[in-house]
Amino acid sequence: GIGRTIATYTAVDGVTGEKGLYGYSAFTIQGLAQFLQTFETIRPGLIATLLREHPQLHQTWRFHIDTWCLQSYYPSCGDSGWFAGRAAHYVGVVFRRPATAGGFSLDPSLFTFLWNLYEATGDVAFVQTLFHANDGKLENLPWDLREARPETFQDDVAAVIAREGTAIRLPCVNKTQWHLAILRSGQGRHERALWLDYDSGNRHAHMDGMNLGLFAHGLDLMPDFGYPPVQFGGWNSPRSRWYMMTAAHNSVTVDGQNQKGTQWQPTADSIAATVTLWTDVPGLHAVRASGAILYEQTRQYERTVLLVDVSDEDFYVLDIFRVVGGTDHAKFIGSHFGALHTQGLKLQPGLDFGHETQLRNFSTDPRPAPGWSADWAVEDRYGYLPAKSRLHFRYTDLTSQAQASVCEAWVIAGHYNAMAETWVPRLMIRRTADTAPLASTFVGLIEAHENQPVIKKARRVPLVSANGEPLSDNHVAIEIQLRNGQTDLIMARDVENPLDRPGGCRADELLRIPSWEAQSDGSLVFLRRDAEGRLIKATIGEGRILRHEATVLDTGGQRRVLNFDLQD
Repeated sequence: GIGRTIATYTAVDGVTGEKGLYGYSAFTIQGLAQFLQTFETIRPGLIATLLREHPQLHQTWRFHIDTWCLQSYYPSCGDSGWFAGRAAHYVGVVFRRPATAGGFSLDPSLFTFLWNLYEATGDVAFVQTLFHANDGKLENLPWDLREARPETFQDDVAAVIAREGTAIRLPCVNKTQWHLAILRSGQGRHERALWLDYDSGNRHAHMDGMNLGLFAHGLDLMPDFGYPPVQFGGWNSPRSRWYMMTAAHNSVTVDGQNQKGTQWQPTADSIAATVTLWTDVPGLHAVRASGAILYEQTRQYERTVLLVDVSDEDFYVLDIFRVVGGTDHAKFIGSHFGALHTQGLKLQPGLDFGHETQLRNFSTDPRPAPGWSADWAVEDRYGYLPAKSRLHFRYTDLTSQAQASVCEAWVIAGHYNAMAETWVPRLMIRRTADTAPLASTFVGLIEAHENQPVIKKARRVPLVSANGEPLSDNHVAIEIQLRNGQTDLIMARDVENPLDRPGGCRADELLRIPSWEAQSDGSLVFLRRDAEGRLIKATIGEGRILRHEATVLDTGGQRRVLNFDLQD
């Protein structure tokens, strides 16, 4: 009986597969934890035995540790959370503490449960999590009436914390069954996490495939809207439907339609993209997901995102979104509460997007030159940051032949049942055609800064084939001049290229960037020069060789990810 229960409840990366990351996806395993700890009191050693018989149980209560960002946020995938709101506590179990030190409870202690997981697995994150849940204190642990020697428990926890520290050191993770990738770097107040949700539909899901989010500088800087505001007329009301729409997410809509998938779709029928590239090396973290299945009319729907470290404190994000199919592609980008200012746009009153979205006040530049930018002066409405903090979120667009619009999106400020209606700034980058299939390559750079942007200047640079023929726009090469004097070059070839357009290339062909005297057969290439022009860092993704001027870097004949630090 227990075995069948575990198999059902842990089938998707250790959890049920329901969406609503810190709501519905946690409820079942919260109950399972309480159930197992109850039987552990009757039959000591049961949890250790079950972990040996069902190894995925380790991942069950790791899942909400691995997806906990900055120890303050969860990606708000599906029906959970609220706009830009924090989730300051681990939600894999429900910790209960008596109201006073002299109180008691007959409920099983989930502090003890996490310690049992630690003893069975050696995973110190379980100890750090229970310590965090007790407000970073040893006092009264484990809040367990059955614990005969609480002082010993506290000493054991103290020993682990003294050795490992309180911060949970989390790597980049890709939950391949749940379809969530999280790229991480930085530490402490400079920690950042970039996430990509690459499926649509499921129980309690939204049509949010390829939705992009960013946690940095202590805030949710690309918030999902969260739980639908059913308080405005029920689940089928316009306001509620808006929160579930593709256009309400940091993604691309095709022909104004929502992606395939419904909110009540069985887990086995989730409509998901496939991760086709994963790069995680010091200073560079990237994921590419391919999901033409998300729309009926698309032959390509692929997003590549890179989290690039400039220093321990500074970073930027490169976002490349390729879409082929239909006649109307609209990319939406939103950030926190705040005032939006643009540079490089000549905005005039524009037409609404329509399609029953809750968007208004469109101003549009029909033909902006690539390189325009939009800057949010972030308003810390919930008071999460220290007083007088000055934080900015900047988006720079390098998309060819696209119109740019600034608009406002309707959201609720506050918890699930709040009634505080407000409108927040939003960007729309749009390309249209008279006939299908339209092919678009959206290219954007994302930064967050407290003083000045980390990027000084960015531009697309020519990319040519081995015989010198210019490549089409779907193959991308970008030069990024940094404020510290360094310069980055990123090349990302279109490995799918479904239209086989003129100016295409073979998957293993050497591509050349003439302005850098560089060439590589990699699908992803990253180069960094110092202020004197010396090459100090190089990364090849899915390639064998990289040449830069007189430097030749070789992976040894295998197509793989390889990182070279050339500073020494």
